[in-house]
Order: sequence, then C-alpha cells, then structure tokens
Amino acid sequence: MARGQLSIECQYHHESKIVCDTDLLTYMIWFEVKYGSIPDWIVKWFMHSDHRYYFLCAPDVPWEYDPQRENPDDRAFLFERYIHYLESFSKDYLILSGGLSKRQEILVNNFTT
Repeated sequence: MARGQLSIECQYHHESKIVCDTDLLTYMIWFEVKYGSIPDWIVKWFMHSDHRYYFLCAPDVPWEYDPQRENPDDRAFLFERYIHYLESFSKDYLILSGGLSKRQEILVNNFTT
C-alpha cells in the first residue's frame, strides 16, 4: 500500500496544490505501531520528500466508529508520534484543534491568499 501511495503521489508531483489524507508519514507510524519497525525505504523517501505542509488534527473531538478506524484509546499516543516525526524531519505542520468551525477558522487565519 505504501508503494502504491508513493506511485500515485509521483504521478501528481507537478500539481501545485494537491491534498492527501495519507502519505508515507502515515505508513511510517503504522509500521512502527503494528510491526515494531519501519522499512528503511519508507524513512528515506519521507526524509527526502518534496516540500509539504501537514495539517495535523488534534484528538480533541469524540472518537467515532468507522470500519477504517482503530485505536480509539491510542489517539493521543498516535498524535504524539506524528508530532515526533514531523519535528524530527523538520516538516512544516499546523495543528487543527477544536470543532469543525474552529478548525476551519485556524485554516483561514493561516492560509488566506
């Protein structure tokens, strides 16, 4: 799946504005959590990935069941793993917190053109 994600991203690398809700960072964290280690190729690609800006959603809203979701009790831990890797690899990010309108307000206040 990580290779497929990377392949799709490479196809669209020329686009000036593309939004992904998953990238190699997500796979890094899930490999770490599920299998205890991260494949070297994923770390290398993430480390050298082009300039991206990450919107990191804080786990401050109630968890809702979804067949694609798991770890309702590990949300804070996973959030901290994202922060750890974003900061370790000097990636730009913005934390979105609060309800939907508050998160939208944060985006508008930080990214108006």
